[in-house]
Amino acid sequence: NAEEIALVENLQRVDLSPLEEARGIQALMERHAYTQEAAAGALGWSRTQVNRVLKLLSLPDDMAAECATLHLSRNAMVELALANDGAERAHLMGLLRQGASVKALREARAPKAEGQGARAPAPKDRPDPVRTALAQVEKGVKALASAPVALDDEQRRTLQALRREIDRLLKG
Repeated sequence: NAEEIALVENLQRVDLSPLEEARGIQALMERHAYTQEAAAGALGWSRTQVNRVLKLLSLPDDMAAECATLHLSRNAMVELALANDGAERAHLMGLLRQGASVKALREARAPKAEGQGARAPAPKDRPDPVRTALAQVEKGVKALASAPVALDDEQRRTLQALRREIDRLLKG
């Protein structure tokens, strides 16, 4: 039917956030009484992929909002959602704030040897914080540049202050 086609097409857009994907899959399943297998077939995904994306809906609202703010990848958010408990999620969220890779998150979540805690990511696994910050700034600037709305005075002042900071950093 047309509604199903529209939902599937919407879910296949590349600009959806991981949480929007999860909510869309949930809506598809609820409206059409789909199993995860049927939803996967409609989307051209694997059932495992659908299952992992749906796990994002288990994230607490505040954590989901922070994930959106940090523009985390679907895989990073899934690793967070797969955490065993709130303490592990909080630990993984701290790693994500520092720019941890999905690999580092998986290693932090890996089953621990008896009597041992999760090992800290090896130095080579730790992302360069400057690279991470630059990627976030670049993504934000591109989003602002593509926004169809003109900036107000406060937004202009904020950008001017950021430009001064960038100029200061460039002067070294």
